[in-house]
Amino acid sequence: MLKIKRFSGFQKYIPFLDVQDKIQILKERFYATDLGKIYRAIPFKEIIKKLKLKHNQKGPEALFTPKGKIALEILKAYTGYSDRKLAQCIRGNIDAQIFCDVYFDDRTIKFDYKLISKIRVEISKKLDIKELQKILSSYWSPYIKNKNMLLMDATCYESYIRYPTDQKLLYEGIEWINFHLKKISKKEK
Repeated sequence: MLKIKRFSGFQKYIPFLDVQDKIQILKERFYATDLGKIYRAIPFKEIIKKLKLKHNQKGPEALFTPKGKIALEILKAYTGYSDRKLAQCIRGNIDAQIFCDVYFDDRTIKFDYKLISKIRVEISKKLDIKELQKILSSYWSPYIKNKNMLLMDATCYESYIRYPTDQKLLYEGIEWINFHLKKISKKEK
């Protein structure tokens, strides 16, 4: 009688690179992307200090570091994703993981997308926009060429404009014709 053997039981695994080398190569590639450039342009240390974010000393280790929490909210604004979609993006995209300072492997349990809103609430309680603007402006001021120039967005739109559907256009056309037919009928008797 034949015995069934697992293929992994007699095949040897020879790693090409160790984990640290792989992560370093991925990070170097990440820094060349647009998301990597944004990552390098954020003064995480100063923001963490101002928000007084800290690692949990008691209980289980947090999935996101203080740096990762700030990056998570920046990534959410950058992508425009919902919390659920952002959680999927982070689980499946190594660039998003590097950006948020978290690494998932095959054994890592999926994190709940509700954690993103909990982090947002935590940060919002500590956030002072004026202080954050001071940090960002002082950090980015060497890169700003025209410091005496102010650009403002003058975008405006009509609030009564709506999306025209076929039914709405047809109904408005019928109303318009009916109005003008009544007007002409009165004039011509």
